[in-house]
Amino acid sequence: MMQRLSVVATLSAVVLSALAVTAAAAEPRVRLARNGAVLLNGKPFLPIFVWDQPASLYEMQKGLGMNTIHLSMQKEETIKGDLDKLQSLGLLGLPPATAFSAEVKGHPAALAWTVEHEPNSAVPGAYKADLSADPTAIWIEGEKPKTNTIKPATPWLNLESNQLSGGHWLTALGTDPSGQAVYEFEAAKDGQYNLWVREFAKNWANPTRWQIDQSPAQDTPRSLRSVSEGRADLGAGRGVYWCKYGQVELKADKHTLTVSVVPGRTVGSADAEPAKDVIWAVDAFCLTTANAPPKTVVIEPTPISPPEVEKAAYEKLKAADPQALAWNILGAGFFPPYSNKLARHYYDDWSKYTDITSFDLYPVTGWDAPGNLPHVGLATRKLVSLSRPGEPVWTIVEASDQQLSWTSPRTRGSTGQEMRAEVWSAVANGAKGIGYFTIAFGRGKNFQWNHLTEEIQAELKRTNAELTELAGPIVLGDTRKTLVVSGDETKDQAAEGRAIQAIRKDYEGKSYVIAVNVTREAARPTFKLDSAPGATAALFKESRRIDLKDGSFSDDFKPLDVHVYVIVK
Repeated sequence: MMQRLSVVATLSAVVLSALAVTAAAAEPRVRLARNGAVLLNGKPFLPIFVWDQPASLYEMQKGLGMNTIHLSMQKEETIKGDLDKLQSLGLLGLPPATAFSAEVKGHPAALAWTVEHEPNSAVPGAYKADLSADPTAIWIEGEKPKTNTIKPATPWLNLESNQLSGGHWLTALGTDPSGQAVYEFEAAKDGQYNLWVREFAKNWANPTRWQIDQSPAQDTPRSLRSVSEGRADLGAGRGVYWCKYGQVELKADKHTLTVSVVPGRTVGSADAEPAKDVIWAVDAFCLTTANAPPKTVVIEPTPISPPEVEKAAYEKLKAADPQALAWNILGAGFFPPYSNKLARHYYDDWSKYTDITSFDLYPVTGWDAPGNLPHVGLATRKLVSLSRPGEPVWTIVEASDQQLSWTSPRTRGSTGQEMRAEVWSAVANGAKGIGYFTIAFGRGKNFQWNHLTEEIQAELKRTNAELTELAGPIVLGDTRKTLVVSGDETKDQAAEGRAIQAIRKDYEGKSYVIAVNVTREAARPTFKLDSAPGATAALFKESRRIDLKDGSFSDDFKPLDVHVYVIVK
């Protein structure tokens, strides 16, 4: 009987051991913890990645402290070779989900698969005028004259857009201002009408000669300016505005409106010497008894790529490999200063069909607005609030002077100090991954994969080494206990009135306070911790300590300063 029990016990132990081995084998190499932390072979991992690099530069990026490389949508044909090379270097990759195949399923170098890239760029709702305030208003489409001999512009101006009434407009561009357009319309009742015209920005366009029936023709003055109602931006310097041409007496009858281009384009102001070229375009005419142009009907904008696109990519990936992680990259349109007014439900859906979400924001080189550096952390905080519980947010910051074609030549890249502040402000607002954009487009002339100054390279090495050392508390730290920051009030509007962005992370018996002064002025804040584990804060990578009193301590911050405090028993 004892021998039989011994055999049973032995068999049970073998079965349990086999089950444990099977479970361990089934555990994916890369997975997410409940709080959104990336776990690599069961250990906390902070993704530090660089955007879109060729295989020839993987080793260089590793030398800058990167542990992950983003692979662009153009890499589909070489994806297996790229992942193999990353594996040989001890790096991970972020390949496109469109390149997923059985050949790369479960590849040890694949961290997550890109299911969408900046889908939240918005297509504005189509322009529509609200004529309900004036039942007698007369609407005339600019692109629909009865007769026309005005020579049309090139595609730069002669374009279609949903921001134009009817989707198009009447245009002239070049050197020939000749010709005229004649419109026919009917007034329903006698009265004095205001003639409003929706057209290309008049302070940069040719004046217009206009005439109702056989009344004397009038030229719009070069001092004519627009009103704010109904403005639209068609991009590339093409603005659409309402201008008031004048008043006319109309009888209840049929009438004609004749318009032509006046030679000599206005160049910014009425006093400037007119240019000889022609830029002129008319979207619509409105004759109304009202003293203002018609209001614009508000139509909700739509994203350039609806959530259904991401959903299809996500579901296809999960069907092929349920353990594969999906990630998306958003633009900053969810954050009010950059808001494109997309409805919240779009972001809920994009969050639903990804495991990891991220965004990019480049205030210095992308917006020529270094003073808006605090927006990186605040936008991170906003996206964290929009994401599902357990869905990590990764923040992509600027490392290069991107030399974008649409920015002023004076626009610069971030300094090492600015980049460092962006990184740590992202972490201080909940980011669990950091990405860098290192490319320069050379304003369309000289593309460079990496346009990094020596200062930036040195800072990348320093900051990435610190991030790697603090990966555990950054990705797994518990944030439920209270941290209150006071005494950091600032007049810096971009910082929303608070100079310090900070977070508390409790990890393995220690409290970590990560704090950044996101302003260009010195600050001395006070930090108060609820249930602090000790009475002394050691500063990470600094040879000093600060004593806590009743869980509080104060410290000095230079502009854009970063301090990490470690409080132990």
